[in-house]
Amino acid sequence: EWWYGMRPFGHDYTVRVGWLTDRAPGVPRIDIDIDEGRMVSSKDYYLHANFRLDGNGVFDNMEDSIWIKGRGNSSWAGTWGKSPYNIKFNEKVKPFGLTKGKSWCLIANAQRGSMMVNAIGMKAARMMGTAGANHVIPVDLYINGEYRGSYTFTEKVGLRNNSVDVDEMTSYMLELDEYYDEDYRFRSLPYSLPVNVKDPDLTEEIFWEDANERFQTIQDQFNAFTSALMNQDGYEEMMDLDAFGRFFMVNNLINNMELGHPKSTFL
Repeated sequence: EWWYGMRPFGHDYTVRVGWLTDRAPGVPRIDIDIDEGRMVSSKDYYLHANFRLDGNGVFDNMEDSIWIKGRGNSSWAGTWGKSPYNIKFNEKVKPFGLTKGKSWCLIANAQRGSMMVNAIGMKAARMMGTAGANHVIPVDLYINGEYRGSYTFTEKVGLRNNSVDVDEMTSYMLELDEYYDEDYRFRSLPYSLPVNVKDPDLTEEIFWEDANERFQTIQDQFNAFTSALMNQDGYEEMMDLDAFGRFFMVNNLINNMELGHPKSTFL
């Protein structure tokens, strides 16, 4: 249970997370055995591994081969630290009964308080009906037989059916992030926001013929919006105000400071 007071304005909220694992004596266990006993040491390339899920009587067990690599920026703790990981299956699967997908994440939640805050944030987001809210499943993670700690299993954010279910040929996911590390990125006008093209990956062969044209369209449309916002002229027609209200309320509820850097802010 988590409580947040908003006095002297607004309302007080209490949000309760009902873990599916409350019906079991312990959380599910994930074992990842990497080929040749190697350990994940990079965020740049995948290693092949075997994946086993013990649902602990709450979820279905499963076993498959995967690819695994590191993820995160400030959360990346190195090879032997409590680092987060991206995992990818060869075919779409439904671990924990979630929507089928190939790409998933194991989040380390090493920062103090992050396990509950992330769970509350995503639960509140789903209650509010925000777009693309993730599920949060607590697990015990073992790599090559060694216990790595308590992690959460969740969807990988992107334009895919188990995250934001839209057509990647006609839609774009942007990330406002000061790490500014995607292949296609630009500083917006007039606010100089660090805009990264997160999805689709315009470096893929399918986009080679018109990648630059698509990238220019993204810049033109984003700059048109921020200019309208600065001038307070017509921006309401260029955004979904209801969706933004829901998004902002959830971020305010959990006091998410990343909007101000900005970091990991998707649109």
